[in-house]
Amino acid sequence: MDTLDYNPYDELPRLLSTPKSLDELDDMLKHTHLYRTQLSRRVVAEIADYNAHLQATSLKENITDMTHSIDAIKDEARKSETQISEMTLSIQKLDSYKRNLVTSMTILKRLQMLINAHNQLMGVITTRKYDEIFQMLSVVREFLGFFRPYKSIDEINKINLMVQKTQTKLVSDILLDYEEAMTTSHSGSSDLRDGARIIELVDPKNKDKVLSQFYNLQLRDIKSIFSNNDEAGSLDNFNRRYLYFVSVLDKMESHFSQLFPEEWNVELELSKVFCQMSKQDLSRLLTMSSHSSTILSNLTATIDFEKQLNDRLNTVFFDKLLSSVFEDHLDIWISEQDNVLRGKMQELLATPLLPTELSSAQSHDELMEVLRTNNVPNISNPSIDLFKHFLKVSSQILKLSNGPVIISLARLFIKYLLEYNTRALVPLIPVGEESVNAIDCIKYLTMVMNTSDYIMGNLDDTWQRLAKVIQPQLVSKLPSADPVRETFQSTVNKVVQCLVVKCNQDLRWVWRQFVNQNWNLEASSGLSSYVPDLIKVVTKQNAELILPLIIRDAYSRNYCDKIVESVVSGYANHLVAIKPMTVLMVERIQNDVAATKSALMQLPLYADPNFRGEGNPSKSYAKHLELHFGHLKRLLNLLSISSASMEDFIAAYFDIIGDNSVTNFLKVLTLKGIEDQKRYVEVFKLQLTAGGEELVRPNPLLVTLEDDNDHQLSSRPDTPILRDEIFDSSPTPEVKSPRLLAAQFGATIQSQSNKITNLERNIRDMGETRVAKFNENFKKLFRKDE
Repeated sequence: MDTLDYNPYDELPRLLSTPKSLDELDDMLKHTHLYRTQLSRRVVAEIADYNAHLQATSLKENITDMTHSIDAIKDEARKSETQISEMTLSIQKLDSYKRNLVTSMTILKRLQMLINAHNQLMGVITTRKYDEIFQMLSVVREFLGFFRPYKSIDEINKINLMVQKTQTKLVSDILLDYEEAMTTSHSGSSDLRDGARIIELVDPKNKDKVLSQFYNLQLRDIKSIFSNNDEAGSLDNFNRRYLYFVSVLDKMESHFSQLFPEEWNVELELSKVFCQMSKQDLSRLLTMSSHSSTILSNLTATIDFEKQLNDRLNTVFFDKLLSSVFEDHLDIWISEQDNVLRGKMQELLATPLLPTELSSAQSHDELMEVLRTNNVPNISNPSIDLFKHFLKVSSQILKLSNGPVIISLARLFIKYLLEYNTRALVPLIPVGEESVNAIDCIKYLTMVMNTSDYIMGNLDDTWQRLAKVIQPQLVSKLPSADPVRETFQSTVNKVVQCLVVKCNQDLRWVWRQFVNQNWNLEASSGLSSYVPDLIKVVTKQNAELILPLIIRDAYSRNYCDKIVESVVSGYANHLVAIKPMTVLMVERIQNDVAATKSALMQLPLYADPNFRGEGNPSKSYAKHLELHFGHLKRLLNLLSISSASMEDFIAAYFDIIGDNSVTNFLKVLTLKGIEDQKRYVEVFKLQLTAGGEELVRPNPLLVTLEDDNDHQLSSRPDTPILRDEIFDSSPTPEVKSPRLLAAQFGATIQSQSNKITNLERNIRDMGETRVAKFNENFKKLFRKDE
C-alpha cells in the first residue's frame, strides 16, 4: 500500500478467497475505515508541517527586506539632516547674536537702573526719611542681587563695594539714632520702625544687636536694685521684682512702642529675657529658704505674674515658666503641714466625739426622745473638722501646683487618717471579754461606725479630686487609698460584730430561762415565758437604740443579718442543754421559734425611731431570715420524728437535713437522747455508701451546733458562737471576725459633757499604751455609784 502503483483489486481475491471470508467483511470494513482515518490525520499533519516551513521561510525573507528598507531610510535621513543643517547654520548664528544682544542690553539697562537707584538712595539718606530709604534700599539690593554672578567684573565689583559702603554707613547712623532714642527715654519717631527694618534687611544680626542693647538697658535697673547681695534681692522681696518689671513694660509701651516693628514682638521677648534671669535667681534663693510661708507666698505671686503676662501678651508661653522652679522646694511646705496636722490632731483628740444632742441623753427614754425629735447624724465632729482642714490645705496647694507635691500631700493625708483611726476610733471599740451593756457604749460604737463610713466616702471624693488635677504622667504614682479604706472598713466590721456581741450578752439570761423551762409540761397554745424577753432584748434594748444611730442602710442590714444568725445559732446551741428532745418539747420550741421569727421579720424597720409596728422589710432581708430559720425549722422537724425505727429515722435525716456529715448526724442523735449511737452510725454510713452522692454539703446550723463532745454544759459559754465562714454570708459590708469585747462599759454614765471629754481623752491615751491598763482605767470611769 506504500507504493504509488498499488491496486486494491489485486488484493480482493486473497482477502475473499473462501465464502467464509464474507463473514469477516464487517471487521475488514472497520479495519479499513480505521486505517483510512489514520492516513487522513497523517496527511493533515504533513501538510501543516509543510505550510509552517513555507511561512518561516517567507517571514525570514520579509524581515531581511524590511531591514534593508530601514537602512536605506536612515541613509536618506542623514543626507537630509546634513542638507538642512547647512541651510540653517546661518539662521542659528543670527539667533545667538540676538540672544547676546538682548542680554547685553538688559545688563546695561539694569546697571543703569542700579546706578540711578543708588544715586537716589544717596539723596534720600540725607533726608533721614527711613520709610523712603527702606524702599530705595530694597530696590538697590534687588538689582545688586541680579549682578551677584558678575562680581568678577571689576566695574560690577566696584559698584557692589560702593553699595556695601553705603549700607554700612546707613546702619551706623540708624544704630546711633536708636541709641539716642533709648537713652533719652522719649517716644521717638515712628520712622525708626522703618529704620529697624533697614538694619534687619542689611544683616539680621543687626536686629539682635539692637534688641540686646535695648533689653540690657531696660533690665539694668532691675539687676542693680534687686541684686542678690542685698535685702531687696532676697526671696521676701521677690514680688517687688515682678511689680517693677510690670512698670518697665508699661514704660516701654508708652515711651518705646514706636521704636520697633510689631512683628519683632519686643515686649514678649523682653519678658522672656526677664523670666529667664529671674528663674536663675529663684533657683538659687529657694535653696537657701526654709520657710514654707515665704515659698508659698512667692509661688502665689509667681503664678499671678505668669497669668498677668499671658493675659497682657495674649499667649500661654509663660505657664509654669517660673513656677516650675518651686516644685522641688515644696517639700518644705509638706513638712510644715505635717507639723500643723500633728498639732491639729492633738486638738481634735481633745474635742468631744459625740454630738451634743446625743451625749446629753443618758437613759433609754432620753435617747429615744432625742432620736425622735432630732435628726442629728452620729458622726464625730473632729473627723468633719479634719476633712475640712484637708480640703483647705488641698485647695491651697492645688491653686499653686499640680506636680509631685500632690503625691506627698496624699501620703500626708493617709498618715493622719490612719492615726485618727488608731488614736480616736479604735480605742473606743471593746477588745476584751467583759460585758458591753451601757447606752453610751451604743452611742460611741455607732459613732465609730458612722465616722469610719464618713471618712471612707470623703476619702474617695478627695482622691478623685486629686487624680483629676494632678499631672497626667503622675496619676499612676498617686498612692492608693485602698489600704486606708480597708482599715476603716475593718473598723466598721469590728463595730458591727461588737454590737452583735452586746446583744448576745443581753440574751444570756434569756437563754438561761430557755434552759430552765419545764419542757415536760403539756404544750399549750401560749408561748414560753422566755420568748417575750428574747424579743424585747433584741428589739427594744438593742435594735431600737442601735439602728436609728446607724446612718448607712447597708450597715443596718448587716447588723440585722448578724442578729438573725445569732438568734438561730442560740436556739440550736441551747438545745443540747435540754436533751433528750421529745416530740412535746419540739412542738413547744417550734411555736416559740415561729413567734421569734415573726418578731425579727420587722427588725430592720426599727431604723426609724418613730416605728410603730407596721411595715414590711426588704425582700432580700426576708429571704435571709427565711434561709436561716429554715435551717432551724428542718432541725426541729427532724427532732419531732420518732427514733423507734432506726431505718425510718435515718431516712428522715437524709430527706430533711440532706447532708452527708457523720459528725452532724451524731449531734442529732445526742439531741434525741439515743444511746446506741454506734449502730445508727454504721447504718448511716452504709446508706451513704449505697447512694449518698446526691447529698448536699454539711448543714451549716449543725456544723455550728455544740454537743457534749465539744464542751460540757457547765463550761459552754452562754453566748452563741457565730461562724460566718459556714453560714451563708450576709450582704455587704462583710464582717471579718475581729477580736471582740473590751473592758466593761457601765450600765449608765452619770457624768456631764466635760467628763465625757475627759473619758474620750483617757481612752485614746490608753489605747496607745497597753490594753490591760486601758481596761482597768475604763472600768473605773464607768463604775456604778454605790
